[in-house]
Amino acid sequence: MDKTIHYRVVYDVHDQRKDWDNYTNQGSPHAFGVQAILQDHLEVGVEIVYGKDYYIWRYDMWQTVDRLSLHDYLAHTTCAHVLFGRLMPREDWNTLYRRIDSEKNGWLPGEEWSD
Repeated sequence: MDKTIHYRVVYDVHDQRKDWDNYTNQGSPHAFGVQAILQDHLEVGVEIVYGKDYYIWRYDMWQTVDRLSLHDYLAHTTCAHVLFGRLMPREDWNTLYRRIDSEKNGWLPGEEWSD
């Protein structure tokens, strides 16, 4: 069984950075301006990870953490992977989240994000 977690990072610039789709096979995502991460989830299909300033790759999945947890992660991890969120206007976030939520159920790993 393939245990690879597929995911897509959503940035505040509303583009999906087509140069990668999965951390394990095509390199790392751009670090700044992250608004949400859609990732495979065994129980619900697709999980939307959002709402914090820092996103870390731990236990083979993306998680959100606060600053103290980020420092703990960095102090105890030999190969850290961190993405940084960015504040955006509430109206823009609400529009973006509606788009993410409406398209997540039709998304399959590796597919292009339609504009």
